[in-house]
Amino acid sequence: MRRVTFIQEDCQGVFDTVRQVVEDHGFDVLYADRYHLEVEAMKVERLGRKKHMSVRVIEFKNNELEVSIEVRNMGLEIKRNKRNDLLEAKIERALTLLIRKDRKSYSAA
Repeated sequence: MRRVTFIQEDCQGVFDTVRQVVEDHGFDVLYADRYHLEVEAMKVERLGRKKHMSVRVIEFKNNELEVSIEVRNMGLEIKRNKRNDLLEAKIERALTLLIRKDRKSYSAA
């Protein structure tokens, strides 16, 4: 699980950005709750393997937002998969760059 903290006034804008980044990485959104700021998504890979992503935006005081990203394999996962950790890092990087409005670097991510 990865966590990123932003200082941003518009939490709905961050939620929309999170949803866009999730879709850009090939995930199909299963559930998106604008009130609780949660996104649940799934991605089908080769040989029928499925990955499940959970992203939550948590509001704190003084316009501080924390984005929690977790990618898991569907089914029994005994050990953390390094590829899931790398995917979480890619999504974190893309989200950070997009929120900073750095479109040129985002397209290379």
